[in-house]
Amino acid sequence: MGGGYFSNLEYEINKNLQKTNIKEEKSEQIPNSKNQKSFHSSSLTMLKDNYLLITYFAGSKEGAKDVKIYANLKDNEKISDAFVLLDRQKLMSDTKEYIKKLGNPVLVTCSDKIHLFVVGVSFGGWANSKIYHYVSDINIIDFEFKQSLNLSPYLNISHLVKNNAINISFSDKQGFILPIYHELLNKYSLALVFDENGELLKINKITNKNGLFQPSVVALDNSKILFTFRADRKANNDLYTLTCDKYFKCGDLVKSNLKNYDNSVALFNANNKIYLVYNSDLTGMRNTLSLALMDKNSNFIKLYDIDKGDEMSYASVVNDDNSFYISYTHNRDFINLKQYLLKD
Repeated sequence: MGGGYFSNLEYEINKNLQKTNIKEEKSEQIPNSKNQKSFHSSSLTMLKDNYLLITYFAGSKEGAKDVKIYANLKDNEKISDAFVLLDRQKLMSDTKEYIKKLGNPVLVTCSDKIHLFVVGVSFGGWANSKIYHYVSDINIIDFEFKQSLNLSPYLNISHLVKNNAINISFSDKQGFILPIYHELLNKYSLALVFDENGELLKINKITNKNGLFQPSVVALDNSKILFTFRADRKANNDLYTLTCDKYFKCGDLVKSNLKNYDNSVALFNANNKIYLVYNSDLTGMRNTLSLALMDKNSNFIKLYDIDKGDEMSYASVVNDDNSFYISYTHNRDFINLKQYLLKD
Protein backbone atom coordinates (compact mmCIF):
# COMPACT_ATOMS: atom_id res chain seq x y z
CA MET A 1 0.00 0.00 0.00
CA GLY A 2 2.84 2.40 0.85
CA GLY A 3 4.44 2.03 -2.57
CA GLY A 4 1.15 2.63 -4.30
CA TYR A 5 0.52 5.75 -2.25
CA PHE A 6 3.89 7.29 -3.11
CA SER A 7 3.52 6.30 -6.76
CA ASN A 8 0.20 8.13 -6.88
CA LEU A 9 1.70 11.11 -5.07
CA GLU A 10 4.60 11.29 -7.55
CA TYR A 11 2.09 11.09 -10.41
CA GLU A 12 0.09 14.00 -8.96
CA ILE A 13 3.22 16.12 -8.52
CA ASN A 14 4.36 15.47 -12.11
CA LYS A 15 0.86 16.23 -13.37
CA ASN A 16 0.83 19.51 -11.44
CA LEU A 17 4.23 20.45 -12.89
CA GLN A 18 3.00 19.79 -16.43
CA LYS A 19 -0.03 22.01 -15.82
CA THR A 20 2.22 24.94 -15.01
CA ASN A 21 4.16 24.55 -18.29
CA ILE A 22 7.51 24.42 -16.50
CA LYS A 23 10.38 22.31 -17.78
CA GLU A 24 13.73 21.74 -16.08
CA GLU A 25 16.32 22.61 -18.71
CA LYS A 26 19.73 22.43 -17.06
CA SER A 27 21.47 21.75 -13.73
CA GLU A 28 25.02 23.01 -13.16
CA GLN A 29 27.50 23.12 -10.34
CA ILE A 30 28.90 26.63 -9.87
CA PRO A 31 32.67 26.30 -10.45
CA ASN A 32 35.12 27.49 -7.81
CA SER A 33 38.80 26.54 -8.14
CA LYS A 34 39.81 28.21 -4.86
CA ASN A 35 39.81 24.92 -2.90
CA GLN A 36 37.19 26.04 -0.42
CA LYS A 37 35.43 23.43 1.72
CA SER A 38 32.11 25.09 2.57
CA PHE A 39 29.69 27.05 0.35
CA HIS A 40 26.46 28.74 1.39
CA SER A 41 23.85 31.48 0.89
CA SER A 42 23.82 32.31 -2.83
CA SER A 43 22.15 35.26 -4.54
CA LEU A 44 21.32 35.85 -8.22
CA THR A 45 20.72 38.91 -10.36
CA MET A 46 20.27 39.49 -14.09
CA LEU A 47 22.58 41.90 -15.91
CA LYS A 48 22.55 43.22 -19.46
CA ASP A 49 22.54 40.87 -22.48
CA ASN A 50 21.17 37.97 -20.39
CA TYR A 51 24.28 37.71 -18.23
CA LEU A 52 23.65 36.22 -14.80
CA LEU A 53 25.70 37.22 -11.75
CA ILE A 54 25.89 34.66 -8.94
CA THR A 55 27.36 35.36 -5.50
CA TYR A 56 27.79 33.35 -2.28
CA PHE A 57 30.17 32.98 0.63
CA ALA A 58 32.77 30.22 0.90
CA GLY A 59 35.66 29.23 3.13
CA SER A 60 36.88 26.47 5.40
CA LYS A 61 33.58 26.64 7.30
CA GLU A 62 30.77 29.12 7.97
CA GLY A 63 31.99 31.95 10.18
CA ALA A 64 35.70 31.23 9.65
CA LYS A 65 38.09 34.13 9.15
CA ASP A 66 39.03 32.87 5.68
CA VAL A 67 35.45 33.19 4.36
CA LYS A 68 35.15 35.43 1.32
CA ILE A 69 32.31 36.63 -0.88
CA TYR A 70 32.75 35.02 -4.30
CA ALA A 71 30.97 35.54 -7.61
CA ASN A 72 30.64 33.91 -11.03
CA LEU A 73 29.30 35.24 -14.32
CA LYS A 74 27.10 33.12 -16.57
CA ASP A 75 26.27 33.75 -20.21
CA ASN A 76 24.31 31.52 -22.58
CA GLU A 77 27.27 29.18 -23.02
CA LYS A 78 29.17 28.77 -19.78
CA ILE A 79 29.81 29.85 -16.20
CA SER A 80 33.06 31.63 -15.39
CA ASP A 81 35.38 30.52 -12.63
CA ALA A 82 34.90 32.24 -9.29
CA PHE A 83 36.37 35.63 -8.46
CA VAL A 84 36.44 37.44 -5.13
CA LEU A 85 34.04 40.32 -4.53
CA LEU A 86 34.85 40.98 -0.87
CA ASP A 87 36.83 39.65 2.08
CA ARG A 88 37.20 40.61 5.75
CA GLN A 89 40.29 42.70 5.19
CA LYS A 90 38.62 44.82 2.50
CA LEU A 91 35.50 45.31 4.62
CA MET A 92 37.60 46.31 7.64
CA SER A 93 39.56 48.78 5.52
CA ASP A 94 36.39 50.33 4.10
CA THR A 95 34.46 50.57 7.38
CA LYS A 96 37.31 51.17 9.85
CA GLU A 97 35.66 48.48 11.99
CA TYR A 98 36.91 45.13 13.17
CA ILE A 99 35.13 42.34 11.25
CA LYS A 100 35.17 38.88 12.78
CA LYS A 101 33.19 37.15 10.02
CA LEU A 102 31.02 37.91 7.00
CA GLY A 103 28.37 36.21 4.90
CA ASN A 104 24.88 36.31 3.33
CA PRO A 105 25.58 38.37 0.18
CA VAL A 106 22.52 39.70 -1.65
CA LEU A 107 22.61 41.26 -5.13
CA VAL A 108 20.18 43.85 -6.47
CA THR A 109 20.17 45.32 -9.98
CA CYS A 110 18.39 48.67 -10.27
CA SER A 111 18.69 50.98 -13.29
CA ASP A 112 22.37 50.95 -14.29
CA LYS A 113 23.77 49.86 -10.92
CA ILE A 114 24.40 46.59 -9.07
CA HIS A 115 24.00 46.74 -5.31
CA LEU A 116 25.70 44.24 -3.01
CA PHE A 117 24.57 43.85 0.60
CA VAL A 118 26.55 41.68 3.01
CA VAL A 119 26.34 40.77 6.68
CA GLY A 120 29.34 41.38 8.93
CA VAL A 121 29.95 40.58 12.59
CA SER A 122 32.40 42.37 14.87
CA PHE A 123 31.77 40.35 18.04
CA GLY A 124 29.73 37.31 19.06
CA GLY A 125 27.56 35.40 16.59
CA TRP A 126 25.28 36.22 13.67
CA ALA A 127 22.72 37.81 16.02
CA ASN A 128 25.19 40.72 16.43
CA SER A 129 25.41 41.42 12.69
CA LYS A 130 25.33 44.66 10.75
CA ILE A 131 24.52 45.13 7.06
CA TYR A 132 27.05 46.74 4.71
CA HIS A 133 26.31 48.14 1.26
CA TYR A 134 28.49 48.23 -1.88
CA VAL A 135 27.63 49.55 -5.36
CA SER A 136 28.99 48.81 -8.85
CA ASP A 137 28.27 50.11 -12.32
CA ILE A 138 26.37 47.46 -14.27
CA ASN A 139 28.86 47.54 -17.17
CA ILE A 140 32.01 46.88 -15.10
CA ILE A 141 31.81 44.76 -11.98
CA ASP A 142 33.85 46.79 -9.52
CA PHE A 143 32.14 47.29 -6.17
CA GLU A 144 32.84 50.35 -4.07
CA PHE A 145 31.82 50.77 -0.45
CA LYS A 146 28.78 52.98 0.01
CA GLN A 147 27.61 52.70 3.60
CA SER A 148 27.03 50.77 6.79
CA LEU A 149 23.27 50.69 7.15
CA ASN A 150 22.23 52.69 10.22
CA LEU A 151 18.97 51.02 11.15
CA SER A 152 18.67 51.80 14.86
CA PRO A 153 19.48 54.84 17.03
CA TYR A 154 20.78 52.52 19.73
CA LEU A 155 23.15 49.57 19.23
CA ASN A 156 22.44 49.20 15.50
CA ILE A 157 23.20 45.48 15.55
CA SER A 158 21.37 42.23 14.85
CA HIS A 159 20.17 43.19 11.37
CA LEU A 160 20.68 40.59 8.66
CA VAL A 161 19.87 40.20 4.99
CA LYS A 162 19.22 37.00 3.07
CA ASN A 163 16.53 37.25 0.35
CA ASN A 164 16.19 39.05 -2.97
CA ALA A 165 14.94 42.60 -3.34
CA ILE A 166 12.26 43.75 -5.79
CA ASN A 167 12.34 46.84 -8.01
CA ILE A 168 9.56 49.41 -7.56
CA SER A 169 8.46 52.73 -9.07
CA PHE A 170 7.38 55.79 -7.11
CA SER A 171 5.87 58.33 -9.55
CA ASP A 172 8.94 59.39 -11.57
CA LYS A 173 11.47 57.59 -9.37
CA GLN A 174 12.86 54.08 -9.48
CA GLY A 175 13.98 52.14 -6.45
CA PHE A 176 13.87 48.81 -4.69
CA ILE A 177 12.57 47.11 -1.55
CA LEU A 178 15.06 44.98 0.37
CA PRO A 179 13.65 42.52 2.94
CA ILE A 180 15.79 42.15 6.07
CA TYR A 181 15.32 40.87 9.59
CA HIS A 182 16.26 41.39 13.24
CA GLU A 183 17.38 38.36 15.25
CA LEU A 184 18.57 39.29 18.76
CA LEU A 185 16.03 38.48 21.51
CA ASN A 186 12.91 38.95 19.35
CA LYS A 187 12.99 37.84 15.73
CA TYR A 188 11.03 40.08 13.37
CA SER A 189 10.95 41.25 9.76
CA LEU A 190 11.73 44.63 8.21
CA ALA A 191 11.65 46.07 4.71
CA LEU A 192 14.02 48.81 3.53
CA VAL A 193 13.11 51.18 0.70
CA PHE A 194 15.97 52.56 -1.42
CA ASP A 195 16.06 54.88 -4.40
CA GLU A 196 17.89 53.82 -7.56
CA ASN A 197 21.17 55.28 -6.27
CA GLY A 198 21.00 53.20 -3.10
CA GLU A 199 19.96 55.97 -0.74
CA LEU A 200 17.91 54.57 2.14
CA LEU A 201 14.50 56.27 2.14
CA LYS A 202 12.42 54.34 4.66
CA ILE A 203 12.51 51.53 7.23
CA ASN A 204 9.32 49.53 7.67
CA LYS A 205 8.51 46.90 10.28
CA ILE A 206 6.38 44.43 8.34
CA THR A 207 4.59 42.61 11.15
CA ASN A 208 4.56 42.55 14.94
CA LYS A 209 4.06 38.80 15.15
CA ASN A 210 6.97 37.15 16.93
CA GLY A 211 8.86 34.38 15.22
CA LEU A 212 8.36 35.51 11.62
CA PHE A 213 11.70 36.59 10.18
CA GLN A 214 13.98 36.27 7.13
CA PRO A 215 11.20 37.62 4.86
CA SER A 216 10.86 37.01 1.13
CA VAL A 217 9.02 39.50 -1.06
CA VAL A 218 7.52 39.42 -4.55
CA ALA A 219 5.60 41.96 -6.64
CA LEU A 220 2.02 40.91 -7.39
CA ASP A 221 1.46 43.83 -9.78
CA ASN A 222 2.47 47.50 -10.07
CA SER A 223 0.90 48.41 -6.74
CA LYS A 224 0.83 45.32 -4.48
CA ILE A 225 3.54 43.16 -2.96
CA LEU A 226 3.47 39.85 -1.10
CA PHE A 227 5.64 38.70 1.80
CA THR A 228 6.22 35.31 3.33
CA PHE A 229 8.51 34.39 6.19
CA ARG A 230 10.74 31.84 7.82
CA ALA A 231 8.90 30.76 10.99
CA ASP A 232 10.19 29.48 14.31
CA ARG A 233 8.37 27.91 17.25
CA LYS A 234 7.06 31.28 18.48
CA ALA A 235 4.99 31.38 15.28
CA ASN A 236 4.04 27.70 15.69
CA ASN A 237 6.15 26.97 12.61
CA ASP A 238 3.24 28.11 10.40
CA LEU A 239 3.95 29.62 6.98
CA TYR A 240 2.18 32.98 6.67
CA THR A 241 1.70 35.40 3.80
CA LEU A 242 1.07 39.13 3.98
CA THR A 243 -0.15 41.43 1.20
CA CYS A 244 0.77 45.13 1.25
CA ASP A 245 0.77 48.04 -1.14
CA LYS A 246 4.11 49.60 -2.02
CA TYR A 247 3.58 52.23 0.69
CA PHE A 248 3.28 49.42 3.26
CA LYS A 249 -0.39 49.61 4.03
CA CYS A 250 -0.85 45.93 4.78
CA GLY A 251 -3.71 43.53 5.26
CA ASP A 252 -3.85 40.77 7.86
CA LEU A 253 -1.45 37.89 8.08
CA VAL A 254 -2.85 34.83 6.31
CA LYS A 255 -1.87 31.39 7.56
CA SER A 256 -1.22 29.03 4.67
CA ASN A 257 -1.51 25.25 4.50
CA LEU A 258 2.27 24.77 4.86
CA LYS A 259 4.46 24.42 7.92
CA ASN A 260 7.88 26.04 8.08
CA TYR A 261 10.37 24.51 10.47
CA ASP A 262 12.78 27.42 10.77
CA ASN A 263 13.93 27.19 7.14
CA SER A 264 14.53 29.80 4.47
CA VAL A 265 11.88 30.45 1.78
CA ALA A 266 11.93 32.26 -1.58
CA LEU A 267 8.93 33.71 -3.42
CA PHE A 268 8.97 34.63 -7.09
CA ASN A 269 6.58 35.66 -9.85
CA ALA A 270 6.71 33.95 -13.25
CA ASN A 271 4.05 34.43 -15.93
CA ASN A 272 1.86 36.19 -13.34
CA LYS A 273 1.86 33.13 -11.09
CA ILE A 274 3.38 33.11 -7.63
CA TYR A 275 5.77 30.30 -6.75
CA LEU A 276 7.52 29.31 -3.54
CA VAL A 277 10.84 27.51 -3.09
CA TYR A 278 10.92 25.88 0.35
CA ASN A 279 12.09 22.87 2.36
CA SER A 280 9.22 20.39 2.35
CA ASP A 281 10.55 17.90 4.91
CA LEU A 282 7.91 17.39 7.60
CA THR A 283 10.68 16.58 10.08
CA GLY A 284 12.06 20.11 9.83
CA MET A 285 15.27 18.99 8.13
CA ARG A 286 16.68 20.64 5.02
CA ASN A 287 16.95 17.42 3.02
CA THR A 288 14.38 18.26 0.32
CA LEU A 289 14.08 21.54 -1.59
CA SER A 290 10.72 21.86 -3.34
CA LEU A 291 8.73 24.12 -5.64
CA ALA A 292 5.10 25.06 -4.96
CA LEU A 293 2.45 27.17 -6.69
CA MET A 294 0.26 29.58 -4.70
CA ASP A 295 -3.51 29.37 -5.26
CA LYS A 296 -6.09 32.14 -4.89
CA ASN A 297 -6.58 31.29 -1.21
CA SER A 298 -2.90 31.86 -0.37
CA ASN A 299 -2.32 28.13 -0.02
CA PHE A 300 0.46 26.30 -1.83
CA ILE A 301 0.34 23.27 -4.12
CA LYS A 302 3.54 21.27 -4.19
CA LEU A 303 4.70 20.77 -7.78
CA TYR A 304 8.17 19.33 -7.77
CA ASP A 305 11.17 18.32 -5.67
CA ILE A 306 14.07 20.43 -6.92
CA ASP A 307 16.77 18.42 -5.15
CA LYS A 308 17.39 16.06 -2.24
CA GLY A 309 20.43 15.48 -0.03
CA ASP A 310 21.86 16.23 3.41
CA GLU A 311 21.23 19.98 3.03
CA MET A 312 19.45 21.70 0.16
CA SER A 313 18.78 25.23 1.36
CA TYR A 314 18.91 29.00 1.05
CA ALA A 315 17.55 29.30 -2.47
CA SER A 316 17.67 32.41 -4.62
CA VAL A 317 15.52 32.87 -7.73
CA VAL A 318 15.67 35.22 -10.70
CA ASN A 319 13.71 35.09 -13.94
CA ASP A 320 13.84 36.58 -17.42
CA ASP A 321 11.29 36.52 -20.24
CA ASN A 322 11.02 32.77 -20.79
CA SER A 323 12.90 31.05 -17.97
CA PHE A 324 13.91 31.26 -14.36
CA TYR A 325 17.00 30.20 -12.41
CA ILE A 326 17.25 28.76 -8.91
CA SER A 327 20.55 28.67 -7.04
CA TYR A 328 20.90 26.90 -3.70
CA THR A 329 23.31 25.38 -1.21
CA HIS A 330 24.06 21.75 -2.11
CA ASN A 331 25.24 19.93 1.04
CA ARG A 332 27.58 22.89 1.73
CA ASP A 333 29.85 21.24 -0.90
CA PHE A 334 28.99 23.70 -3.68
CA ILE A 335 26.32 26.03 -5.01
CA ASN A 336 24.03 24.44 -7.59
CA LEU A 337 22.16 26.30 -10.34
CA LYS A 338 19.08 25.05 -12.16
CA GLN A 339 17.37 26.61 -15.15
CA TYR A 340 13.68 26.10 -15.88
CA LEU A 341 11.92 27.00 -19.11
CA LEU A 342 8.49 28.64 -19.08
CA LYS A 343 6.56 27.22 -22.03
CA ASP A 344 3.68 29.11 -23.65
